[in-house]
Amino acid sequence: ADGVSFCVQAHEDDWQLFNSKNIINDISRDTKIVFITVTAGNIGQKGDENQEIYYIYREKASVFSSKFVADLFGKPEVLSSPEFVEVSYVNNGVETKHQIKKYVYKNTVNYFLRLPDGNRDGKGFAETNGESLMKLRRGDIHSITAVDNSAQYNGWDDLVRTIGQIVKTESANHEQAWMYLDSTDPKYNSQS
Repeated sequence: ADGVSFCVQAHEDDWQLFNSKNIINDISRDTKIVFITVTAGNIGQKGDENQEIYYIYREKASVFSSKFVADLFGKPEVLSSPEFVEVSYVNNGVETKHQIKKYVYKNTVNYFLRLPDGNRDGKGFAETNGESLMKLRRGDIHSITAVDNSAQYNGWDDLVRTIGQIVKTESANHEQAWMYLDSTDPKYNSQS
């Protein structure tokens, strides 16, 4: 199939919980799958990759989950090392760049923006200065910083444009694209 599917989620395990049937179906048709995980799911923990911390394990579990699904339909291969990639876009003549962790395996790609977990109530955690996606979207905060300090997003528009650039880059040369997203309607999703 000449298509690409995007699964954009807050946490590393959301696609397995809510979209696994769609993902398995797409991978079985040799569709490229791009996972964009926005938060670190870190429950307030911060640190760099040299520390054995919760969000690193969640990230690796998500990558190995996508590897497992990709291997259902072909011979297992060696998982290559992740890298930070620069994602940039131009708005009103100004270029904005962000460093984002990226893993590639067969026809799967995982991006991890590593933004702070907002906690169940959207108020965030003290360890990450109370930053959350909900606060950024509502304008209660003007920026949000990745828990590993790899990137800072200045406003909701910056975050949306960055994700949009990932979609644009990964869908280049594909005739069809599909999106799997959580509902942002509070009627259906109280975390929005």
